[in-house]
Amino acid sequence: MDFPYYFPTTLREELHRTQKGYPALWEKGGGYSSTGKVQVIAGPQGEKKRPVYIRQRGELAGKEHALFVVEPGDLVVYIKRKRSDYMKAVYRIAKLEEDTAILERLHLFDFGQWDTDPPEAFQDVLEAARKKSWCYHCRTPHYAMEGGQRQEV
Repeated sequence: MDFPYYFPTTLREELHRTQKGYPALWEKGGGYSSTGKVQVIAGPQGEKKRPVYIRQRGELAGKEHALFVVEPGDLVVYIKRKRSDYMKAVYRIAKLEEDTAILERLHLFDFGQWDTDPPEAFQDVLEAARKKSWCYHCRTPHYAMEGGQRQEV
């Protein structure tokens, strides 16, 4: 699973396509013995989105769990954890290209503090991402609306 080594102000994330051709990103990652890496998808105000697909088979531990159709304005939250030290970043999708999402960083948590405090509306998605980073060999989505499709796409 590819995660940025650090969280630059602008990030390019590879887009996936649904069977109908919609641009999509995965909720992925999880925790291990002393580390965790997580990518979580949310709506523009930090709300849960409905996945178009939830993986149930194959190698799931720390891999891709739920596929979400995305559009400009949606949020992508990243967390990298080593023991109890966190590096968190909240990005907004600025632009969708053919096979790439261009993300702009809104908030960065590093060295124990935020560069700018995220709004209260983002707290649920940030907490879900934090919990997912501790979920040992995580195999399920942590921030999704009920009713996602549980079949192959």
